[in-house]
Amino acid sequence: MSDSAVVDLSPNKDSKVTKKIIKEGAETETPANGDKVYLHYTGTLENGEVFDSSRERNEPFSFTLGRGQVIKGWDLCV
Repeated sequence: MSDSAVVDLSPNKDSKVTKKIIKEGAETETPANGDKVYLHYTGTLENGEVFDSSRERNEPFSFTLGRGQVIKGWDLCV
């Protein structure tokens, strides 16, 4: 997969989950359920308007993957 690829991870037709791969990591760097992850995100509406961004705060967001601590889309995408 190339950098900047957009992947559709929608679990069903009634929801939409996509992720944009800015820089693909090595297979050995892929997090597993139970790992603590740190990431930057930018949340946008369908019209492109930004509603939240960790980059604007210059502070990555962290959570434990697969524990339901975040919205389902994040557990799916990371």
